[in-house]
Amino acid sequence: MSRPERNSAPAAASTRVRLDKWLWAARFYRTRSVAAQAIDAGQVRLNEERAKPAHPVRAGDTVTVRRQGLA
Repeated sequence: MSRPERNSAPAAASTRVRLDKWLWAARFYRTRSVAAQAIDAGQVRLNEERAKPAHPVRAGDTVTVRRQGLA
């Protein structure tokens, strides 16, 4: 008897990550909520355009982060 696959999502879907989650995981921001606030404030651009925190980041995308107070 054949068992159905547990992970039937396409492989491409598993390579996408939310922008706020990516910024937090890459250690640009301490928390996801701070990353989301920075995105909403326009301090983060994805492919030279403003994006929402839930926008997916894919391989090959350009993420630009503007942070103040860094020396």
